[in-house]
Parts: sequence; structure tokens; C-alpha cells
Amino acid sequence: MRKIGTVISVNSSARRDTKKEPVGRGYLEHGYGLQGDAHGGDWHRQVSLLSVKDMEQLSNEERKACKATYSENITIEGEGFHEFLNGTVFKMGEAHLEITQVGQPFERDIDTYAPREVIMHAEGIFAVVRESGWVQVGDPVYVED
Repeated sequence: MRKIGTVISVNSSARRDTKKEPVGRGYLEHGYGLQGDAHGGDWHRQVSLLSVKDMEQLSNEERKACKATYSENITIEGEGFHEFLNGTVFKMGEAHLEITQVGQPFERDIDTYAPREVIMHAEGIFAVVRESGWVQVGDPVYVED
């Protein structure tokens, strides 16, 4: 395993179509996703992840706007996730996640999305939980070779 970063935020929302709020720590459940998050369930996008490295392309003003909103369940500082392929396995905290989708198609006019949402659609990844466990701010993130 190779370390690629550190968890800097764990985020959840109880309802879809609302911004996620930092919760500090969460339980990633096999076959479901982040407990308490509206996007969890038996499907291929149980957990969403984004690296702050992927936001480097934003202007300073857009980055400030991003600090007030979260579109992803787990935010890391380190390597960008978009470089990894479907099937890649990560370990963070006690949990193991497998990438199932890189990026996401836009469902409406791109101008209606917040800057962080645009980056999440272009650079973010989605994963399923392969092994349950707790994840929290400060946990190292490893990729299986």
C-alpha cells in the first residue's frame, strides 16, 4: 500500500439535493456507504470523494466559495483521485473502498452548479464500501498497489 493523502473532512447530508455538512467522523458500512448520508444505499455510488488538489484550477474567489459547501462525503489532502481507475481500492481509517465511477455527468445547466459541484462532477470519484469501518479527520489514505 502507498500513502496518497490524509482525510481532512468527513461530510454528510440527511437529504438529497442539500449541501453536506462536516461531521468529523463517520461509519462506512459495507454495501451501503456513509451511515446517515442520504446518498447511501445498495448502488455503485455509495461514497463520494474529492481531493483538494483537484480544486487547484479554481480562482481564489471560487476556492473561498468552496470552503462554505461540501458536495462529497470524504475530502482528502494529497494526490488527486481522478488519476485512478475504476476498481482501484483505497484504505482510509478502518474502511476499504473501491472506485466504481470517476466523475459524473451534469444533469442540468452547468452554470447552475456551485464551483465545488463542478469540480466534483469533473474530478471526483464514487466508490462502494468493500470493508466496513470508521473514518475520521486525520486518517491516512492509502491506495492498494
